[in-house]
Amino acid sequence: MTCTWIDAKAIWEAKNKPYLDHLLHDSLENSPVLTFSRFPFPTNQFFFWPPASDLAYRGWGLWYGSPGTKSWVVLRGNKLVFLAFFQSLKGGEEVTFDYIREEETPHFTAYFGKQPALSDFYYEMTPDICPRGDTPPLEWLHSLGLAVHDFPPPSIDALLSLYKYQRDDIARPTLQAVKGLYVTRDDRIIAAMYDNLSIVPRALDAACISGVLVADTERNKGICNALTRLFLERLFQLGNKKVGLFVSANNHAAIKCYENAGLVQKKKYYRLELDPRKSSS
Repeated sequence: MTCTWIDAKAIWEAKNKPYLDHLLHDSLENSPVLTFSRFPFPTNQFFFWPPASDLAYRGWGLWYGSPGTKSWVVLRGNKLVFLAFFQSLKGGEEVTFDYIREEETPHFTAYFGKQPALSDFYYEMTPDICPRGDTPPLEWLHSLGLAVHDFPPPSIDALLSLYKYQRDDIARPTLQAVKGLYVTRDDRIIAAMYDNLSIVPRALDAACISGVLVADTERNKGICNALTRLFLERLFQLGNKKVGLFVSANNHAAIKCYENAGLVQKKKYYRLELDPRKSSS
């Protein structure tokens, strides 16, 4: 079973269109992977196990991080693919497996003797269940003295300041490319969110809300709920047939916000942090 490794950056090039098409087959579930693959991590690589036919894949994964430090892996495929990758790990590697689907957790437990921990929920909405409140969200935000704008802002630095990203070289290109909304009070950005699938170089009929943040001084005022509702309306007006988002299982305030906005929980995802002293069996 041959494994092909490809620099993640090259996935976005025309010569690797079949690989990108495969990832976009389920663009919402793979939206975190597509986002990570755009980041300039030194070891950002995809790997694929193609079958004899080019019509499908046995499995694939994304390895991202920095050499000599902690790495993250998202892995997809059948049991054989998981076993092949587990056996390829070298002792001493510090690896975190991310976005593990519920049905895949037994592969990790059987091999490493450790149960993956619940890490994220996936929420979803379609146009037919998009709620309509008594007060339109844009009107409600204006009533608070807030202004709503489309990405990108005149100053990306203002967004970086809001998000407090540690790696400007990674965040800046993403924030300059994605489509989203941000909110200002007295010309200061106090909230934002964007569609991380908008970085994909082709039209999709799905969107994935990400980068949701409200400034500390503006929380618990209903801004997140109103902005989420407004962005959902905008995304459906643009022709999206489905909108999803991922949220940390521990972020109870965000979960309440999304559920109040009408999003419905669909899936659970898990994470396994591999003890570097036990990275092989």
